[in-house]
Amino acid sequence: MEHVFIIMPCIRSLGDRDGAAWATPSRLGQSEGMTLLKDRIAVVTGAGRGIGFGIAKAFCRAGARVVIGELVEEQGQKAAGQLEAEGYDAEFVPLDVTVSKSCAGLVEKVMARRGRIDVLVNNAGIARLHKSEEMPEADWRLQIDVMLTGVFLCTQAVARVMIERRRGSVVNIASIGAWVAGRCVRRTTRRRLV
Repeated sequence: MEHVFIIMPCIRSLGDRDGAAWATPSRLGQSEGMTLLKDRIAVVTGAGRGIGFGIAKAFCRAGARVVIGELVEEQGQKAAGQLEAEGYDAEFVPLDVTVSKSCAGLVEKVMARRGRIDVLVNNAGIARLHKSEEMPEADWRLQIDVMLTGVFLCTQAVARVMIERRRGSVVNIASIGAWVAGRCVRRTTRRRLV
């Protein structure tokens, strides 16, 4: 399989709600016309807003055709619409990373429309902030389901078509917070991805 490495900074300004400001090509050392990923089909999970949207936009700027995999339909439609309005090739496909049928459904739709998947970015995440001794079990399980099981299920579904083609790349987004001491399940789940 081919490997494409894109190193993206993990810092963004507190006022940057859409994540796009930190993921600009100039900050990646690229020009606007950069075509590193020209015509590659990239699926970005949790790309309806925030860092996921920033990653999707950076991939578009690098020439990729981006599929926004998002649980919240309104956010996914809005993100894809915004990228399309800027002249990029983007589409929204509903995705619940915690459900294997949803992951498989996304792959089926992308394969039917695009014929392949070149890159998967596992970005979907959730934060339920509690002290560990006060965290409800349901919040713990939801975060584990989204940030660990979701990565497994999406990767498994996409890997099947990548292995068949003998080509593709999977990028798992983690957090520097995984290495910082504290009482947060987000650190626990993201550290498992590192």
